[in-house]
Amino acid sequence: MPIFQYSHDSNTPQRRQNQNREAQRVFRQRQRERFEELEKELQALRTNYEGLNARHENLKLLYMDLLKRKDMEKEKMMGEVSARQSLVGDFLVEGNLDMEWLFPLTPS
Repeated sequence: MPIFQYSHDSNTPQRRQNQNREAQRVFRQRQRERFEELEKELQALRTNYEGLNARHENLKLLYMDLLKRKDMEKEKMMGEVSARQSLVGDFLVEGNLDMEWLFPLTPS
């Protein structure tokens, strides 16, 4: 008597159909799990993007503020230089300013 007997089972189509159903069920489960993973990843990326976007906006405002400050300082310095030039010019015109005092030839 052989150890393995081959029998043509009439339930073979039914068995195959059950295997296909189980394989499809497992596939759908994996697909659902992967979809949920991707949704979580997307949400994390959106949160990260929103945070980065907010930081970018804050940095942009800070940059604009610094540019305004720089321009104000530049105008202030230009005003001071202009005032000095005017003062020096007035003294030169009036002859009240000694060029040696303004531009010393020897260190004091």
